[in-house]
Amino acid sequence: MELCFTKYLERSYSRYSKIKTLLYRDRPVDLKAHYVPTDFKLGKELICGKDIFEKFQECNRNIVVGTAGSGKSVLLRRLFVDLIENPKGVIPVLIELRLLETPEKNIVF
Repeated sequence: MELCFTKYLERSYSRYSKIKTLLYRDRPVDLKAHYVPTDFKLGKELICGKDIFEKFQECNRNIVVGTAGSGKSVLLRRLFVDLIENPKGVIPVLIELRLLETPEKNIVF
């Protein structure tokens, strides 16, 4: 089954493993080299940023909430890239909601 998604995973990895930052606006840089894990709150529990990926795997459904610019997209990109590099029996799919700009591009679950 993974062979069916090889091109998708390769293209997506190429796209999401690089980011532009305030410091490097003119060229994309390696996401993993510039990602800084931050601590998260799960209910009243404080979770170290390095452990967030394990917490995501414990639950089937997760919601990442935060204010604009708090790093939600970068966190999900990092998780996506990690899942491609270290497969856990799932095929990661990352859909950027900001790219769904017209009614014809709806996601139905």
